[in-house]
This record gives sequence, C-alpha cells and structure tokens, in this order.
Amino acid sequence: MKIAILYSQDWADQSASDAPEAQNRPDCLDTLDQAKLIEDSLVQKGHVTRRFVLKDRASFMPLLAGINEFAPDVIFNLVESIYGKEELHPSMAGLLEILNIPYTGSPLSALASTTDKAVTKAVLASVGLPTARWKVFNGDDGGLNLENGLVRGPWIVKPACADASIGIDDDAVVTDPAALLPKAAQVSARFGKTLLERFIDGREFNISLLEMPGSGKAEVMPPAEMEFANWPVGKPRIVNYKAKWDEAAFEYENTVRTFPPAGEKTPIEEMKKVALACWDVFGLRGYARVDMRLDPEGGIYIMEINANPCIAPWSGFMAASKQGGYGPEQVIERIVLSALDRRP
Repeated sequence: MKIAILYSQDWADQSASDAPEAQNRPDCLDTLDQAKLIEDSLVQKGHVTRRFVLKDRASFMPLLAGINEFAPDVIFNLVESIYGKEELHPSMAGLLEILNIPYTGSPLSALASTTDKAVTKAVLASVGLPTARWKVFNGDDGGLNLENGLVRGPWIVKPACADASIGIDDDAVVTDPAALLPKAAQVSARFGKTLLERFIDGREFNISLLEMPGSGKAEVMPPAEMEFANWPVGKPRIVNYKAKWDEAAFEYENTVRTFPPAGEKTPIEEMKKVALACWDVFGLRGYARVDMRLDPEGGIYIMEINANPCIAPWSGFMAASKQGGYGPEQVIERIVLSALDRRP
C-alpha cells in the first residue's frame, strides 16, 4: 500500500513572510518525531511511504501535484497549522475530502469544532456534558458578568485556538477579579480570540481513544493522571508550556504521568464513559484524547478535546497505548485501517 505522510512545516522557514513569530519551537518540531515514527512503522509493515510538506504558499500547488503523481491509497494527516495559523489546519481535511483521498484521523467537522475551545465548550454544554463555565474575550469585556457566578473565579485565561499549552504560564490562572480583564487583554493582543474559564483546581487526567477498525467506535486506553510532584504552595497546578516543552524547567521535571488503578477516589469508569460520549458527539475518528479535571468532590469537568493528538514516541497517547497493550506499529496500523474504512 502507498501511504503519504502529510504535515506542515511553515514554521521552519524563517524568511517566510507568513511564518509565525517563534521559529523551530519544540511544540512544532514534534511533528518531525511523529512523521519518523509513522514512516518507520509503515515501512516495517512493507508499505511504501513518501513525505509531503506544506511550507508556504509557494509550496501548495507543487504539493498537490506531488500527491497526485504519487497516488497514495491513504494520507496520514499530521497538518497542525497552515501558513502559521493553527485555526486553518482543519481545512486540509476538507481539501482531502474534496480530492476523495482517504486520510487518517478526524474529519473536517470534528477538527473545526475541537480546534476552537469556545466552540468545543458550547457543544459540550448543549448536550449536557460536564465542562467549566466560560466566556469568550475578543478585545473588550464582552458583557462579562463576574458578579452573578456565571463565570465564578478563580479563572484560567488561554488562547481559544492554540494547542500544546501555547500561551499558558503560571499567570494564566487568575484569582484577583481586578487582574482578569488586563490578563485577557494581554492574551487577546497576542493570540486573538481568548477563553476565560473557571479554573478547576483538582486532579488532571488524559483519556486516549483509539478507533477499532471496521466499527467507527473507539477503544479507551488506560486513563493517565498528570501529577504535580514537589509543587510549591501557591503555584498553579497546571500543565503549562514549560511543563510540556522546556526540558530544563522545574515544571517539566515535576509533572509526572501515572496510570492509577480504579478505586473509590478515582472514577475511572465514569471518565471513560464521558470520553466515549465526546467521541460520538464530535464525530471523532482514528485517534483522540480527552483532557479532564476532577474537582475536590470528584466531579468531572472536560477541559479540552484533542482530535489527532501528538503520537510521537514520547507522547502521552503512545504511553497510554502501551499501557493498554499496544505498541507503536499496532497503533499506526489501526489508525491507517480506520482511515481506509472511509475510502470513497
């Protein structure tokens, strides 16, 4: 089988006029780790692979011509941004649908509704799935009402359309009402649409989902808890940008992934049910990850839904899959087979 590995590398060209402000960031370079793992896994299975990289506008038409010439049976879609804009990356799935080429992961509709965190939360609320109260900030107060408990503090302020904890630091958690709008304005000036969300100060879990080929349904991998070891008193217990990407940082060293057994204090089965509900409601496919928090009383709150999450060798998704008994080659194979289920 011929499989194309498609990803964006517009961030790598420092001379490009539409490259983002930060070049060669680790949260971008992880795409190369994913591409290598996928390539190695597929070649071991006897497949023929070729990489296709979208760098800038000038590379777009040659990329399409190259894909047409290669005539892949399926495309492994790793596109995370287009021309440096993360909010545009769902459009690549739409293009592949127009071209009638099977591709891995979630479809356009799911990518669009999960890329924008405000849209995600609106969908969750509309179907009664648990998520913390929120407001959208677009450069002014937007009619925010912090007095009636609609968005009761403390709050976490984050870009609505960025992933990988971009724009999230300790200052993202705000406890003083007077500091909320200035922080929102700061984030909005840099990233645009901003989410003001009630901060759930509790345990954090990642639930990974892997599609079962031929069914459209997902298998839930063992839930992972992100533990904040040696955390100083008063420091927000969040997985911020440093915790994910700065290997020299305290946060990176002391944010520990564990796989707790089921017990009275860990509602694992309930979290699995919630994750599966997200899979169905958003029409997720291939693979996904649902991030949740538990409040002090054990209540579940969905934080984010990650369609097509990172599957680099060191990623949380691969760690959970290993815990569930699946090696990288098996994960990649299942993702590809699930894509072939949707061939025209």
